[in-house]
Amino acid sequence: MAGAPVALVTGGSRGLGSGVALALAAAGYSVAINYRSDAGAAAATAAACRERAPDERQRFHPVQGDVAVAADRERLLAATLAEFGGVEVLVNNAGIAPRQRADLLEASEESFNEVLATNLTGPYFLTQAVARHWLPPPAAPARRRGGGFVPFLPPGGGAPPLARAAGGAGAAPGGDLRQFHFRRLRVGEPRRVLRVQGGAGHGARAVRRAPG
Repeated sequence: MAGAPVALVTGGSRGLGSGVALALAAAGYSVAINYRSDAGAAAATAAACRERAPDERQRFHPVQGDVAVAADRERLLAATLAEFGGVEVLVNNAGIAPRQRADLLEASEESFNEVLATNLTGPYFLTQAVARHWLPPPAAPARRRGGGFVPFLPPGGGAPPLARAAGGAGAAPGGDLRQFHFRRLRVGEPRRVLRVQGGAGHGARAVRRAPG
């Protein structure tokens, strides 16, 4: 692929995600900066990335989408591919805590499902979609579009100091989830995602990073 390598950072408009986007920009990557609702913060992160970019070929583009929504995940990847022509790195950073913190006896199923959709279901199936992009077309098994790298950043404690150290704007409050704290893609572990259909054999790697 011509130009700079491309990274897609979910939840990249603020906090840890913004810090990751800035670090990737400084390392020479173009970055698709995903945001759910704060377009202004995403634009500010994109502008800050441009200031840190060492290569004029690098580009930075905010892309709206809620990783908890299947149609948004599809649109997010499609928009990234349309804008950059490919993606080498997917950073699963987006994550939320319950809107109202409660113990087990008071937690609602609605709250549980909301956190589950964002912190587990969304990253799992977005990774599936990106991994499918990396795998070769069925008609050309000897070729591949290119392997990739998929870090999984767990929501919760330790994120704000790292985000501030990396220059991220608007660091979000830290702390655990109290109701439930999911390890990102805990079921099966992230590396297993890329073993399906030989993904690991095509140069794709998945890791879990726990900043703190």
